Amino acid sequence: MNDLIERLDESITVYDRDARIVFLNGAASRAMRMPTEKILGRRVWDLVESPTRTPFRDAIEAVIAGGPKCTVSYRVPRLDRWFEVDIYPHPEGAIAVARDITDRQTAQERLRESEARFRAMVEFAPEAILIFDSGTGLFTDANAEAENLFGRTRDELLLIGPTEVSPARQPDGSSSAELLPAVVQGFLDTGRADLEWTVLGPRQQPIIVEAHVRRLPFTEPPQFRASIHDITKRKRAQDQLAQVQRLEAVARLAGGVAHDFNNMLTIILGATQLAIRDLDSAESPRELLLSVVDAAERASLITRQLLAFARDQKISPRVLSLSAYAERMKPMLTRIVGEDVEIELDLAQPLGGVLIDPGHVEQILLNLAANARDAMPRGGRLTIHTANIFLDTEYERLHNGVPPGRYVMLTVSDTGEGIPEAVKPHIFEPFFTTKALHRGTGLGLATVHGLVMQNRGHIWVYSEPGMGATFKVYLPQVEGASSDVEAPHDKEKDELGGTETILLVEDEDGVRQFLRRALQRGGYTVLEARNAGEALLIFEQHETPIHAMITDVIMPRMTGPELATRLRKVRPDLCIVFISGYSEDRVPEAHASGTREPIHDAFIAKPVSVDALLRGVRGVLDRKP
Repeated sequence: MNDLIERLDESITVYDRDARIVFLNGAASRAMRMPTEKILGRRVWDLVESPTRTPFRDAIEAVIAGGPKCTVSYRVPRLDRWFEVDIYPHPEGAIAVARDITDRQTAQERLRESEARFRAMVEFAPEAILIFDSGTGLFTDANAEAENLFGRTRDELLLIGPTEVSPARQPDGSSSAELLPAVVQGFLDTGRADLEWTVLGPRQQPIIVEAHVRRLPFTEPPQFRASIHDITKRKRAQDQLAQVQRLEAVARLAGGVAHDFNNMLTIILGATQLAIRDLDSAESPRELLLSVVDAAERASLITRQLLAFARDQKISPRVLSLSAYAERMKPMLTRIVGEDVEIELDLAQPLGGVLIDPGHVEQILLNLAANARDAMPRGGRLTIHTANIFLDTEYERLHNGVPPGRYVMLTVSDTGEGIPEAVKPHIFEPFFTTKALHRGTGLGLATVHGLVMQNRGHIWVYSEPGMGATFKVYLPQVEGASSDVEAPHDKEKDELGGTETILLVEDEDGVRQFLRRALQRGGYTVLEARNAGEALLIFEQHETPIHAMITDVIMPRMTGPELATRLRKVRPDLCIVFISGYSEDRVPEAHASGTREPIHDAFIAKPVSVDALLRGVRGVLDRKP
């Protein structure tokens, strides 16, 4: 038995009724760092030189006095060690079994210190910190900054969850209560989230916060730590900066548009006045009137740029040939670039088809031509080239991930001044222009870039100062389509006139007079109305059939769609054409009775040419049985 006791790691000591040691094993002797003969017959507190009473002394005296078994932990200063001792009653005194727990005690002390430091870090952190329990849906902890952020005490926060600190609706109008389950599910799925959210602060004032949420390890149900920063001031500053930038952009845009429109109006007004004077002379006003048409087309290009940039256009993609369009548009491009710029066409035949709105092709070519014209103030050569091309994976690697495949390439090159390297990264940015103040809108190349991207294409520019510039547009080739795809409309082959009776409703006198004259020259009988009230009266009193109505969309008191709805109830077969300076997407919804089909049969956008007007009207009349 003695041999077994000697082998134990625990220190074993036996005390008499005077608390003196009468037996100890080797582990006890080693623990007290003294030989056995110097320990026997002495009290422990005398050996360890403790001048005050210790928990061990109190415990062993209590057991010797008849008390029950007890356990006590205490530190021995001389040994700088911690011991945990089980003290058992003995007929002659007491038996103590001691274990050295210094390492365990040290670890616990370090853990307590670490917890205290962590608690201090959390408590005095500059951001609000909350612990959220996904099982209960409540907060389980909150620091002082969280109390300040929400204007609630920690005890109040621990009784609620995210729903109670969120407004009914977020700034975008979405319901906080409907969004929160999806947000929490995102935490559960990924274990983390970084989001912007609006909460309710003191006095229920909305506060914009940035929350970084992370799952706490070894928690079930999952708990999450949310670090929350108040970014309200930053967001307001960003919004103010964005507003200033928008105002600056609008100012630049307004200056550019005003300059360009003033130039166009100068040509239109001046040439028209000269043409009027020439009517009384032998000279022909033809050249002057052609300059008016040219200026009007250039002004129309500016409005199309604005609409394209605002995405305020209804598009009708179709398969067409870029070669055919470039060839048909050469006269218009010639007027855009001027007589001192030679246009050279190098068009592939046959050329694969592309799926794109014809208006987009026109805008791309017109804007690239206008850009080339500005780059050649002293004249030069503009080359338009088309080709079928296959882009491989190497091209994809070198050109920012352009998908490999078959494309139709449209290249527009000039012999102008070229583009400086510092300018190249910005040429497709909206409102960016290298022209003098208030010259140009800065929308031309931005419009081209937007239209190309909208049609799943890509555009690249190659240029060196003094060596001109080349813009290469790649549009996906439609499989199976070739040179027989649709080309631009041939105006000369159309039978545009007619003899039907048309009710024309337009509140702008000058526009109405132009439309009346154009229709009358086409052979139509025209009934004029300045507003919807006059139109209803004419429709009611006119004795012969009215075959079609052309009406402006936005008019005082009653809009065009409202007028069309009333007339269709009386004449379901009446042809209705809307005409407006707004895009068709902005037309207020009106539907034929009992259907979801639009009530109008055609839409003509202002500014409108004579041919476009006559073609639109003829097309509607021919479609009606």
